[in-house]
Amino acid sequence: MESRRTGNGYGLGLLAILILAIVVRLPFLCTRPMWFDEAYTWKLTNRFSWSEMICRTANDVHPPLDYLLSRLWQCLAGDSLIALRLPAMMYGALTILFVFAFAQYATVGANAKSATSLSIWAGGLCALLVNHVRWSQEARMYSLLVLLVVASSYFLWRCLCGAHSKKRDLVGYICTASLMLYVHNFGVFYYACQVAYVVSQMFAPNASLPVKNWRRCFLLAGTPFILYLPWLPVLIHQIGLVREGYWIPDVSFVRAFLVFPELMVAPDLFVDASSIVLILLGVVFFGTVAFACWQGNAFEKYLGFMILCPFILAIVVSVSLTPVLWPRYLLGGMVLFPLLVVSMTIRLLKSRTALIYLSMLAGLLVANVWFHFQKLNDRRGMAAITEFLRKQPDAEQPIVVTRTYLLFPLQYYLRHETSDRKVVGVTKTGLARLDGGSPLMRLNEVIPLAEMSELPDRIWVIDSNAWGYGAEVDLAAEWVETETAPFYAESPHVGWGHIRCREFHRTYRRQVDTM
Repeated sequence: MESRRTGNGYGLGLLAILILAIVVRLPFLCTRPMWFDEAYTWKLTNRFSWSEMICRTANDVHPPLDYLLSRLWQCLAGDSLIALRLPAMMYGALTILFVFAFAQYATVGANAKSATSLSIWAGGLCALLVNHVRWSQEARMYSLLVLLVVASSYFLWRCLCGAHSKKRDLVGYICTASLMLYVHNFGVFYYACQVAYVVSQMFAPNASLPVKNWRRCFLLAGTPFILYLPWLPVLIHQIGLVREGYWIPDVSFVRAFLVFPELMVAPDLFVDASSIVLILLGVVFFGTVAFACWQGNAFEKYLGFMILCPFILAIVVSVSLTPVLWPRYLLGGMVLFPLLVVSMTIRLLKSRTALIYLSMLAGLLVANVWFHFQKLNDRRGMAAITEFLRKQPDAEQPIVVTRTYLLFPLQYYLRHETSDRKVVGVTKTGLARLDGGSPLMRLNEVIPLAEMSELPDRIWVIDSNAWGYGAEVDLAAEWVETETAPFYAESPHVGWGHIRCREFHRTYRRQVDTM
């Protein structure tokens, strides 16, 4: 009877966690406006042939797997906002299921009540991580990356646990680790750390896990690398592109220390917590992980290693090669942190104290998610701009944008227009200063500032106050703003500022000499 109750409790807990994960990821899934990164995914997967998509991906900074999956999905579901974002939500929900299973397997041999408590609490807290919620709502590869990081870490743990390991665990790790490498280049860091952990267990005199099968260890460490070899030359090419100039800032002690606190309190570019709060969160985070690596059991040491190792490796590469330390890249390790916290809490505290502590932590996470949703209410971004433009009488009046992070979302929202409206980006220096969007730019989508005279007499100009209005482009003196009131909209992300749409007209035409 006890085992039956335990089985029912496990099943009900799993169902409850899955429902929670889906519910907190549904709001704003189809209403929050698209921003540049999502529009980049849409454009790459819709405006180019399959072969050209792969070639343009190679000239960017990411591997192609997520783009391929997104394109296949859009062939079935279309390119609406909810269709574009639904795979990310499904990846996020699957991640929570893997965390649940991870916790359940880690307590093999423990009493059923402890195993179920660890699984439910770990899955619930991970479901409420605000950054994981955010990236489970966006048409980008980060939700899939986190899923594969957690899944590969889970299968690797099963492979290293000896007596409970099966051949399917080995296959599961090889598949998930190999796919991880093709989803995001930061997957290389996670994979390198997993290999380092396998090697440490092979040679450490006091290894905490019974790793005795050398052939299995070599299969674990080497097979994903062999499967990644076809893309390795492209990775080297992409590293060269990044070293020439990239948007990630140089690493510093303060920046490195605050990466995980930012992941804990709010999505990047939304952080407005006080410095004291962030510093305290940093102390708690690094103190918890350090204590786990020092005094934790084998499972907690494993989690601590998987959380800290990619972070340390990213710092080393940022200092020696090129900056790669960015909060969202470390989300795969951050999702393992609640599992570590719950494991240590249940092991070290009495049941009543642990329940109170974990309940308070869950309450804080719920409040953080609610605060995040509230900040999205009035941020209509390019969706509001296109609604404004559609209400104007001239449906063919050209639109000029000053940055590609505005151009791509605008193209998405205008994709069903039947008019011959010209939509272009204007720049002083061709494609070189288009905010990272140059791999997707066609020649007819950009107009040099010197050729603005070829446009009709009235145009719409869309810019943003991110990094200052007109930071790159100042219109020629012949263009004067009309009396039409400018239209403003809030960008989906605070750091990207306000979007402004203004109407300009030409004050005179260039004189043409007649001979």
